[in-house]
This record gives sequence, structure tokens and C-alpha cells, in this order.
Amino acid sequence: MITQDWLLRQVESLHLMITRLLLHKDKAAYELPADRADYSETDRLYALVRACVKKGDYETALELLDTAEERFSLGFAELALETYATLNTLDDNTLEDGGITRRDIERRIKCLAEERGFTLWKN
Repeated sequence: MITQDWLLRQVESLHLMITRLLLHKDKAAYELPADRADYSETDRLYALVRACVKKGDYETALELLDTAEERFSLGFAELALETYATLNTLDDNTLEDGGITRRDIERRIKCLAEERGFTLWKN
């Protein structure tokens, strides 16, 4: 229990640091246009990822993020960080049932940062 709580806090801290470095914000909050006709490819990706998370299909949500062609847009960073933060708030049993761990979330946050030139930790 203590290890799980520690890891949750580690992921939260890493997420906050990377959000501040990449987005210059305290919280990632991707916003969709009001009209679906105005959706960009990144907006469509976010809508798909959000739908997967709502259904509890966390592995698919992460796979969509991992394979997205939009990976290097600023909007992508925000939607990915928001998704990782949302997943990190789930309890360990829910994450496990969904086929992911907090270590998976942590690894993806680090990968996102590294892709943008931030390597602040030892592997």
C-alpha cells in the first residue's frame, strides 16, 4: 500500500513537472471545439482516447496515443498529459483490470518528455 501510494505521488509529480515544462501550465486540459465539423486530427484522436477511457479500455487509449501520427504537436502533448493524469487518479485494481500499471503511465510521460528534448532522470 505504501509503495503504491508513493508511486502514485511520483507519477503526479513527474506529470506536473512535464506539464509545466512543455505547456507552461499547472494542469493539462485539452479542449475540443464546440462544433465537430471544426475538429482537427488531434481533436478526433482526443475524442477517441477519451471514449476509450470512459469505457475502461485503457490499453486501447494508450495504444492510440503511442501510435498517433500527431505525436509531435503541442496539442498532442496536452491531450496525452491529460489522459495520463486521468489514468493516474484511478485505483490500482481498476488500472490492473484495464491491463496497465502506474509504471506504464510513468514510462509514457517520460517518453513524451524525451521526444521533446527533456531528459531529466537516469534510466
